Formats: sequence, structure tokens, C-alpha cells
Amino acid sequence: MKLKWWIFIPSSMMVFVTLTFWLHHFLSFNQPVHSNNFLIESWISPYELEEVASTFGNDPLARYYVVGPNFQDDKDMHSRRFHELKRRPLRLYSNVSIVFDLKEIHHKTDTITLKIQAGGSTVREVSAHLVIAIDGKLVSSFFTRNELNEYEFQVPVNSKPEWLTLSFRNDLLTKNEDRNLRIEALDLNGYDVFNFPFTYSKEESLLFTGFTSRSGQTANYLIDLGIDESRIICVNFDKPHNNQTLAEADAFLQSTNSHQISSINIISSDIHCRRSFTTYHYLLGENVDVGVIYWKPIDFKRANWYKNPKEYLKVWEELISHMINYLQIRF
Repeated sequence: MKLKWWIFIPSSMMVFVTLTFWLHHFLSFNQPVHSNNFLIESWISPYELEEVASTFGNDPLARYYVVGPNFQDDKDMHSRRFHELKRRPLRLYSNVSIVFDLKEIHHKTDTITLKIQAGGSTVREVSAHLVIAIDGKLVSSFFTRNELNEYEFQVPVNSKPEWLTLSFRNDLLTKNEDRNLRIEALDLNGYDVFNFPFTYSKEESLLFTGFTSRSGQTANYLIDLGIDESRIICVNFDKPHNNQTLAEADAFLQSTNSHQISSINIISSDIHCRRSFTTYHYLLGENVDVGVIYWKPIDFKRANWYKNPKEYLKVWEELISHMINYLQIRF
């Protein structure tokens, strides 16, 4: 007797959904070990970095190895599309960097004065984080307050500044809260910077972040969260065309610090945890006790992944990547 299509299709879909849920649980591997060493994959979300700081930040023996790729210098800024600011105040609702073109500003002194009025909404007692850079060099980074505040910086410069970057990277949307950033005014040496053309992007490069590497960017956020800078070790590497997980593990293995530890916990995220654990566990060898830690997402979209059909495909893509990665490290 032939199986009718109206029975086969729903049954197949049910098997697919059930198997995907199981794979999501399998890949979201969480198995910590007792250790004061933590290796942080620098691409994880700000929420997970906040969990690291709140959970382990008070441990005076903790050491944090932040592994991330080097950023490229965006030298082709002139070819980008620039805009004029049409609405004030400037409101940022998602992770983005804005770069203002300062070439029309006349500057004759070796110090410039930057004034900014900013405020941000708070989620889980952490407010919007603002990073300010000039020509790709960090000026300041700080958490704003709920109410508008004015911040002033004296910035020494050797030449005429060309680019001013404002970066908001710790957006978080939960069921009841939304972390956003508001910039009311921006003044540089008496010039209203809002009158100058700007471009924006979510990409990560030297000019769009103010950091030379993602590990440096992540370490800066941990420091602003209250972790002692002396307990953070950055491990940088050039981003490969494929298998970044293997490249970062190899970079950590080549660092002198990797030979001084007997145990470590990998801080990873969601369905990537299994791949990270497998990679580091194999490369570090049996003499190093390796664990993996991840926190269940509270971001509205990430926590409800099963409501988005594209997320089902991501689970299967991660499974394939995990299998390919396993074959690479073994053979």
C-alpha cells in the first residue's frame, strides 16, 4: 500500500523539526571544568561578555585569553557613500559605527576639544556603550547613563584629523527591554560635527572600531565592565578565508601562555560550542583539561530561533562545519 503524500509530507516535516531541535541541543554543548583560565572567542555577543564579567570578574586568580582576528585598515573611505544628517538627535537602535568626515575643519593647535552629549537605555543594569575614535585611534569608551550627560575630551593630535568614529556595539533586545544609544550634540573645536557628511557600517575595521583587532575590541569592553586589564591577554591572528575556529585555536597554541596552563574553559556561543570544544580539546592535548561554557541567549531573536525558518538551516550548516572541522584537525 502506497503512503499517501498528505501523510508523508507532514511526517517528514515533523522528523526534520525534531531532529533539528536535537541537533541544536547537541551542538550547544556546555561542559565547564574547574579552572581559573578562560579563553574567550572574541566574536561572542556583548551579553555573553557581560555574563563573563558578572560571573568571574571578582575572582582575583582568573585569567582571560581573548582570541580574535586582526582588523584591516579601511583605506578606501573616499569611495564610500556619504550622507547628511537630517534628523536630530542621532539615535542608534542596533550595533553600528558612524564615521564623520572632518576634512573641512580648520585646525592649528596640537590639541582638539571634543564635546558630546549622550545617553542610553539600560538592559539588565548595563547601559549603552559608546566608543569614540579619531583616525582609527581610541579616544575614549564608556557606558552612558539613562539621562543625557555631557562628556568632554582633550585629544592630542600630531596632524589634522580626518575621521571621527562613534561606535555602538552592545545592542540588546529582550522581551521587555531594548538597549539603544542617543547622541544629542557633537562639538569639535567649536564645529557642529552633525553638519559634516558621515557614513555608517556594521563592518569591523580599524576606522570603524578604533581597534586594530577584534580581540582588542573585546578586551576593551571587558575592561569597561570592570575586569582588571592585567588579567587579560590578547591573542591575535590574521583572519583566514575559511575555518576561523581552527585558525584561532592554532594562534592560541602558538602563544607562550598556552604552555603554562593545565586547564581552561572556552567561552563560546550557542551552536558553535561543540565545534570550539572539539578543536581546542584535540589541539591542546590530553594534558590540558578543556571545558566549554555558554549562556542561553536572552536576546529576543536568538532565544526564539525556532520561529525563524532560516535558523533551522543554520543548525544544519553548523553541523556540516563541525564535521568538516573535525576531519581537518584529525587528518
